[in-house]
Amino acid sequence: MQELELSEFEALAARFDDAVVATEGVDHYCSSSHWILPALRAFHPDHEPWLYRGLDGKSWAAMALGNSPAVGRFVAPLESMWGLSSPFVGEDEEAVALQVAALLRAREKDWDALWLSGIRRPSWVFDTLVRSFGARYRLGLGPTTKRHVASLDGGWDGYLSRRRSSFRRNLRRSERMADAAGITFQRHTTTRDTRAVMELFDRVLAVERRSWKGMSGQGIDTGAMVDFYREMLPDLARRGRFRAVFAKDPVGNDVGFVFGAVFAGTFRGLQVSFDDGFRPMSLGNVMQAQMIRLLCEEGVGYYDLGSDLPYKTRWAEPGLITVTVAVLP
Repeated sequence: MQELELSEFEALAARFDDAVVATEGVDHYCSSSHWILPALRAFHPDHEPWLYRGLDGKSWAAMALGNSPAVGRFVAPLESMWGLSSPFVGEDEEAVALQVAALLRAREKDWDALWLSGIRRPSWVFDTLVRSFGARYRLGLGPTTKRHVASLDGGWDGYLSRRRSSFRRNLRRSERMADAAGITFQRHTTTRDTRAVMELFDRVLAVERRSWKGMSGQGIDTGAMVDFYREMLPDLARRGRFRAVFAKDPVGNDVGFVFGAVFAGTFRGLQVSFDDGFRPMSLGNVMQAQMIRLLCEEGVGYYDLGSDLPYKTRWAEPGLITVTVAVLP
């Protein structure tokens, strides 16, 4: 495989993303350049990128070398916080697996451990890693990552038909409460104006500070999470992938938001939050419903709510499940 500088990889990001879309059994959005490059800059700026492209241009490896007191030098995906991204992509999974295993063996003196997330079990990649390193290393399984994905087949009515009656009843009640309170909704779709999208993000942060997450120090309004989204959103805007819905009170103040990205026919939800004063009407649920209506009107096929949280089981079906393969001394 051909090693790439970070600047070369960034220039080829659109081709890399095409390969991601062609890869079966990976988290498409979280393996794409939209996710992994902002994650590298925001969360792992001290990691050394290991970026490779197959000589045929169809196989890719996007990894980075870090250092930990526990295991020493380790190789992981560019985003290794949540275990969502796959570090290896390409339409021919067997070819990708063999090329990457050969690459990691060739650089065996440069690392002490591998921490490779976003991998299906079983798969060519999983089995090839076991065969390649099982004889001389200790193998283990890191966290299993589950996702929830809702089909939007049949539009809004089709989506609702697949939800429980109690879900539909509670949502209707929340929507009536929001309507009675004079809540309105503002949509933002397919804008390619990066400055406008970053102004929307400033509005997001203002709401987040008044949410329970922001007030408890768990929001996206501080620390590396702010950097993560400031890195991500301009690229989404340039490619027309950004979508957002804001909730506004009767005098026009922002009181809630939901935003995400459309990629490969799927909307990946990124964040939803609201002013904590509007908790009694379940404003977060009302905004989720508004976003789903928007996506159905656009003809988007799926809503990926991301990794496993209890409330997501009400909104979506079980989706992709991946594991982390640990190769240790």
